[in-house]
Amino acid sequence: MSLSGQQFVPGSDRQKILLPLAFCRECGAEYFSVWKVTDTATGQVHFKPRDLQDRVDDPDEGEAGFLYRDPANPWPEDADEVLARLPDEWLEEVKGRLKIRGTLRDEVPRPVCLGPSGAVEAGGLTFWYTRTPFRFCQNCGVSYRVRRGSSDFGNLATLASGGRSTATTILSISSVRFLRDEQSLKDYARKLLSFTDNRQDASLQAGHFNDFVEVSLLRAALYKAAAATGEEGISHDELAIKVFKALELPLELFAREPGVQFAQKADTEKAFRNVLGYRLYRDQKRGWRITSPNLEQCGLLRIEYPSLDELCRAESFWQDCHPALVSATPGSAVVCSASRSVERSMRQPVGTELVEFSSIAGNEAPNRRPEILPAVRDQAGFRLRTAAYGDPRRWASA
Repeated sequence: MSLSGQQFVPGSDRQKILLPLAFCRECGAEYFSVWKVTDTATGQVHFKPRDLQDRVDDPDEGEAGFLYRDPANPWPEDADEVLARLPDEWLEEVKGRLKIRGTLRDEVPRPVCLGPSGAVEAGGLTFWYTRTPFRFCQNCGVSYRVRRGSSDFGNLATLASGGRSTATTILSISSVRFLRDEQSLKDYARKLLSFTDNRQDASLQAGHFNDFVEVSLLRAALYKAAAATGEEGISHDELAIKVFKALELPLELFAREPGVQFAQKADTEKAFRNVLGYRLYRDQKRGWRITSPNLEQCGLLRIEYPSLDELCRAESFWQDCHPALVSATPGSAVVCSASRSVERSMRQPVGTELVEFSSIAGNEAPNRRPEILPAVRDQAGFRLRTAAYGDPRRWASA
C-alpha cells in the first residue's frame, strides 16, 4: 500500500505493479481501477493502472475496467448464487426460471488470475473483473442505471476525490479549532485570513463554508437527538421538535427580532422548527451531496416504517405478488428484506417527503395541501433571519 502515485513497488525492478484503489460510496468496498490490455500477437492479457476519470476504452491503453477481490465476501462461482447476488433488474423470467438479461451477460463479473506483474497467469490470485461503467457493487449489491462512457465519480470515491472548496473548508475549520485552543496567542490573533484576487472564487468559497457549517450542525443535532432516544427512535411528527431541542441555539442566532417574547417568541421558534423539518428531510435525498453523504449513507442513522414487520407477517397481502414472495413464509427474512429494499429504493432517489412539504418542485398530490409550503416559507421570511432559512427563491426550485 502506498499513498503516493506509483506504478510499481519500489525495489521490485518493475516486476510488481501498484494499482489505484477506488471505494464504493455505499459500503466502502475496494476496487482496483485498471486497463485490460490484450497483446494482439500472443493473446496474452495483462492489467495496468488506470486513473478513475479515464473511463472510455482507449485503443492505445486497452479496455477500462475494475478488479474486485475480497476473501471475506468473494464473488460466487455457482450459477444460482450468482443470480442471487446480481441486481433484480439484471434478471428476467424465462419459462419459469430466472436468467440474466441478454444485454447484460457480458457485464457479469468474470474471474481472472493475476501474478505480481499484472499478467494473467495460472496460480495467481483470483480477482473478478468488470468493465466500465461501474454498474453495481459486488459487496453490498447497490446498483446504478448507467450508460457506456458515463462517469463513475458518483458511485466510487478515491482518496483525492474531494474538491478544492471542500479541502479549503476542512483545512480552515481545522486551523480555527487549533487557534482557539492555542493559549499562547491573544484573542484578537486567533483568526484565519484568506486572500484571493477573484471575487467569484471568494463568493464560492464563502458559500461552501456556510453550507458546510449549516449541514454539519443539522446532522450533529439529528444524531444527538436520535442517540438520546435510544432504540425507540424518533417519530416523524416529533423529529423537528427533538432536533430543535438538541441544537440549543440562542434565539438571536435565528430570530429576525431577538428581543421577542411570549407568543411572538413561540411563533418564531415554530417557524424555525418548520424550516428544520424541511431541511432534515431534504438532506435524506440520495446523491444530494456526493462528497458529504448523509447520516443514513454513513451508517449512523436508520429509517424504519411503522407496522412494516406486521405487514410482512400478514399472509393475505402477499397472495398476488411475485412467486418468490408467495412461496416464502410470511414474516421471513425474504419478505422483510424485499419490503425494506422496495421502500428504500422508492425513498432514497427522490428524498423523503412529508405531507407538510408536498408541494416541493410543484409535485402536488391529491388530498394534500399545496399551500402549506408557501405558508411555512412566508412565516420563515417574517420571523427568521435570512441566514437561518436561506433564500426563499430557492425553495420553489428545491
